[in-house]
Amino acid sequence: MTGVSVEPRLHRRLVTDIDRVTSRGIGGDALLTRVVETLGHGMHVTGACWQLTDPGSALPISHAAVGHPPGDLETSLHYEFERDDVSRYADIVQRARPLAVLSQETHGIPEASARFREMIAPEGAADELRVAFTDPSGTWALMVLFAGHRFTADQARLVGAVVPTVARGLRLADVPLDRGEPATDSPAAPAVAVLDGADRIEAADPRARELLDALGRPSGGQLPGSLSILAALARRRDPTRPARARTRDATGAWLMVDVSCLDDEPRGRLAVVVQPAPAAHAVDATLRAHGLTAREREVTALAIKGHSNKEIAAALHLSPYTVGDHLKAVFEKTGVSSRAQLTSHAMALVRRT
Repeated sequence: MTGVSVEPRLHRRLVTDIDRVTSRGIGGDALLTRVVETLGHGMHVTGACWQLTDPGSALPISHAAVGHPPGDLETSLHYEFERDDVSRYADIVQRARPLAVLSQETHGIPEASARFREMIAPEGAADELRVAFTDPSGTWALMVLFAGHRFTADQARLVGAVVPTVARGLRLADVPLDRGEPATDSPAAPAVAVLDGADRIEAADPRARELLDALGRPSGGQLPGSLSILAALARRRDPTRPARARTRDATGAWLMVDVSCLDDEPRGRLAVVVQPAPAAHAVDATLRAHGLTAREREVTALAIKGHSNKEIAAALHLSPYTVGDHLKAVFEKTGVSSRAQLTSHAMALVRRT
């Protein structure tokens, strides 16, 4: 069964409604819940799940769901990283229009997808629509919508139309608030924990326990949501490469988390290393949250090191006038009016993290 087409007037109304939702400055999960509710009026969605991501790597750092989506996080990661299937997120984030409708990707034969045969169809869903909320600053969330009908081209266009708006709302939700607190140095030593085969904390140094608590560690030795996702990724990716992502603790400080395999067994132990994000990573993450493009971040990185426009131009193979234009855009996006203020703002971030 094919879904009902979205008429132009309904399309415009839903886009306007989502624009209102994303302008309210609410948190990422609350924002995406409202987005799903709004889209549901025109798409008859039966369930949805999403992951907020590290905007630089697009790796998930949280997981949430509404309605009745098929499968769970473990199953989804299995199909994403261990099976050769269509419309994986790693491919979707590279597209000019970062979404994929499963029935369209399989040319009307969704049964060609192992994910559909083994996870989606047994739960009664007829189609899925995957979307990455990306903008020039990075990837802010990954979402999948499920329905008891096949998504139409009109419905896909509706989702595509709101990608920039939702990405902007997620990005603004990630801009740190300046509470006027004095900048203080944080301990830079990494914290280390060891997880057993069930992803429970087997051993941890005092600093690790402190940071895990700051990330919202549940009781019973379980992991915070962001670390449980990285642990699952570490078991499914190349075991010689750690799963790495930036995440924020409860105070808003940026942390760098690495999870790697210690044993050769599929459910062997994992090493978790958590530390305050290095200065360059903390500044990069915050500049992304302010909406800076890749080129603007490159210019900013050199500007805060004291390089002149001419030196930046030579390093990046640009004209000094183009560098000046980039800096004007950076000033506007970050709310500063000079290179000195930009440098001061960046250094404050370094000291806080």
